[in-house]
Amino acid sequence: MQREAETLPIIVLTGLDDDAAAVEAVRAGAQDYLVKGQIDGRLLVRALSYAIERKRLQEAMRLHLERITALKDVNVALTANLNLASVLEVLCEKVGRWLPDFGMAVRLWNCEQGLLESAATVNFDDSWWQSTVLRPDRKATLSETVFASKQPLVISDVANESRIHFPEFWRRTGVSGYLGIPLIANDETLGVISFFPKQGTQFTSQEIEFLSALASQASSMAAMLRATSSNSSMSAACFCKRAKAASAGSW
Repeated sequence: MQREAETLPIIVLTGLDDDAAAVEAVRAGAQDYLVKGQIDGRLLVRALSYAIERKRLQEAMRLHLERITALKDVNVALTANLNLASVLEVLCEKVGRWLPDFGMAVRLWNCEQGLLESAATVNFDDSWWQSTVLRPDRKATLSETVFASKQPLVISDVANESRIHFPEFWRRTGVSGYLGIPLIANDETLGVISFFPKQGTQFTSQEIEFLSALASQASSMAAMLRATSSNSSMSAACFCKRAKAASAGSW
């Protein structure tokens, strides 16, 4: 049962008044143990409340440990493969596993063309964005706004945000929000990593903290790779010493 409903609290109801059985039930994943014939309304309400809270704390701890593991795995990938493509592949795999209800896009500054280029995506179709950045009459995208300001940008309802110039795009993709974090190392903006929760999903403070840590780690990776190799395996990883500020505005 625990495997089928990992996020639900479980209370075992049994006719056995056996402490050993109670301990075994908790070890198997139950949050509490009640004996038939020894339950009243007050006890049941208290048991349910405690079970819900214990499960919430267990789930929070599990997610915390998983995110620490994800950060560690990405760091190991950096030290094992001084190759930007390999690092981005691991980054995408971890985000896809730990945050299945989120899309992600990594955009790196190309100094030769003077613009952000798509380097990697997860659960997000970046083809429309790539065609948009080449329009001469367009306004700045959200990623360019984050890149120019060097500040994170959080939008909870992206389809109805007044600053968004193409709300139909966000409605069509089923994205409900936006979190953009600049990739900064040694006071240089190297690119932007963006996250897109699906409809019905919102960013929690813990998720923002985790994703910010992930972005910080990605920034360090990009800076190290640039320093160790003059020719990255990805053309988009050509960075300027001073990135040109993008024009004000957003999608």
